[in-house]
Amino acid sequence: MSGNICRCTGYKSIERAASDILILLKNKDINVPVEWYVKKKFLPEYFLTIPERLTKIEKSDNSSKENEIFIAGGTDLMVGNADILAEGNVNLLNNNTLFNFIKAESGKFIIGSAVTLSDIEQSPIIKEFIPEIIPYLKLFASEPIRNMATGAGNVVNASPIGDLTIMFLALNADVIIEGEGGIRNTPLRNFYLAYKNPAINKNELVKSIEFPLPSKPFLFNFEKVSKRNYLDIASVNSAIGLNVKDEKVKECYLSAGGVSPIPLFLTETCNFITGKTISSDIILQANTIMQGEISPITDVRGSREYKKLLLRQLFFAHFIKFFPDTIKLNDLVTKRRRDDET
Repeated sequence: MSGNICRCTGYKSIERAASDILILLKNKDINVPVEWYVKKKFLPEYFLTIPERLTKIEKSDNSSKENEIFIAGGTDLMVGNADILAEGNVNLLNNNTLFNFIKAESGKFIIGSAVTLSDIEQSPIIKEFIPEIIPYLKLFASEPIRNMATGAGNVVNASPIGDLTIMFLALNADVIIEGEGGIRNTPLRNFYLAYKNPAINKNELVKSIEFPLPSKPFLFNFEKVSKRNYLDIASVNSAIGLNVKDEKVKECYLSAGGVSPIPLFLTETCNFITGKTISSDIILQANTIMQGEISPITDVRGSREYKKLLLRQLFFAHFIKFFPDTIKLNDLVTKRRRDDET
């Protein structure tokens, strides 16, 4: 039902209907479900012919075309450019096995540009290093969209609140771009030139997203605030990757969305945190630096001041989750108030 329930009115009646249907489906024949559905008149008879009809659909032509447009999931492009794409020379990357892979080799994770969010969500090798990847990605769109949308599409779309982009930034990812001049590697933190303006040329496409295999113990967290918990875009989101050894931060990768025209890697804040022993005082000092790196604007998702406050709270949340015995929200708030007063 995810993504198909009306967000404003009528969804309760849909839920009640679904509950009634579950009772009717209790004795469904799971071996031949479509035949059972047709027999019980849940589906029209023509559904029995669909397997044969699918085999007769001509495969898409993925050979190079003049002025071609590359499409993978198309969950954003197909909405905004439906008429243009219907008449255009479209190259469907989601059918191309050259771009559909997830692997770990040579000390790196490599995610092909045709890999969907659902593929990432279910990947055993990604779960090994980011055990909470499923609940993180459940905050991203709806299940039908996750089944189509790709990680590379989220990156190239260049939205300043792209959830997966914010995660990739905190994983120190690189964008591998292929074009007529060969293959080039661009750090994701340098990929965004301006609002909705990624550093990729017209005749180039993203081949893969790569990031280093994190050193253990690796701490990773993603936080997001939106008007609804699910099926909504972020007001502000943030991710962090930390490598802590002997109580000191050896590596820090911190990102934020919704507080800048581009998905933002917080370089100065990371530089300050690296080498430090985490404490409430260090976090508060880091927050001051972080607030100087961002430039949120007032829009439909909140005022400038509200977004600055949200990011502060998400930043605090990262460290409260990582260090629950030593970092407490009350301590952070109390110390900040005391500092403001003095």
